[in-house]
Amino acid sequence: MEEQTGVLCVTGSDPIGGAGIQADVCTSVGMGTGVHTVVTAVRQGEDAWYDLPVPVVKAQVETVLRRYRPRVARIGLVRSAALAEALRQMLQDRCRVVCAPGILSFDGRPLLEDGEIPGIARQLVPLSTLLMLRAAEAEKLLRMTVRNDQEMLLAARLLHEQGARWVLLRGASRTDGRLSALLYGPGCQRFFSSYHDGWSGRGIGAAFSAAVAIALAAGDELPDAVAKAHDYLHAHVLYRQEDAGSPAGRTADLYDRFLSLLEQHGREQHELRAYASMLCITPRYLARVTAAAAGRTPRQVMAAFLTSKSRELLVSTRLSVQEISRRMGFSSEAVFCKFIRQQTGVSPNALRK
Repeated sequence: MEEQTGVLCVTGSDPIGGAGIQADVCTSVGMGTGVHTVVTAVRQGEDAWYDLPVPVVKAQVETVLRRYRPRVARIGLVRSAALAEALRQMLQDRCRVVCAPGILSFDGRPLLEDGEIPGIARQLVPLSTLLMLRAAEAEKLLRMTVRNDQEMLLAARLLHEQGARWVLLRGASRTDGRLSALLYGPGCQRFFSSYHDGWSGRGIGAAFSAAVAIALAAGDELPDAVAKAHDYLHAHVLYRQEDAGSPAGRTADLYDRFLSLLEQHGREQHELRAYASMLCITPRYLARVTAAAAGRTPRQVMAAFLTSKSRELLVSTRLSVQEISRRMGFSSEAVFCKFIRQQTGVSPNALRK
């Protein structure tokens, strides 16, 4: 049987807002992959939508399922219970589903009729491997307030009991410029938070859910996929804010994370592309970060780290130069000695004295 690959994104097209299919495509490009897309509705103005007929959407989905057999489906804007039912029938037992239904816009305006919400919930909540909602959308689904940690836990438990295997709720409380979030699932009740700036903007929820779906399709377990998507979106928001002239503290945050990764992995990992991947940014952007934060290239930062740690071992231990070169991840003693001489002007043995 042909192996399942890729992500199917089923949502609306938002050419004026950068959400919907547009956010999915941008996210997939940013994460170095591709997605298959199916349009459910097209924005015609600030509050006007044209809904594609259900048979047209079904035909699109069936074509992708038959030809590509995606591992994960990402469901976004679904504006009718009839379409939700059709999607459940097509996707159930065929792939995992990340569902981020477009109930409210980023600024709180309704994206569908209230009368459609119960039927959509009946079809899509039990279909969801991961159900992603903002607190205000959970309030619409459950008809309860979701304004603090306890109410988030209750809402997540109720949605889990309705069939969603995992639930991710965000934005119930705001403190110190941060938004709270909760990941709830089998054996897991994990709160985390994100900087408020940018995370409430248009298209962020779509990009977040697309990033989770892409990570799942790549083989990550769900909590790891959420963490990777969060890191990617954090970096993505930083791009946009810094390009718009926002405070340099965001660059410092990325730089600090790079230094932390060097501390964790620098002795065995000397490939800068790997660190850019861990940060969910490109090597070129990593170079911009280190230039802005320290006036150095990423390679110069790594060289300083390796030199400092090597010097510590040379001065404070009796390990041989060969043993130290191995501990610091160099391919040979000769390569290590050449590196130390380039960085310090003397040999490792001279440095040790």
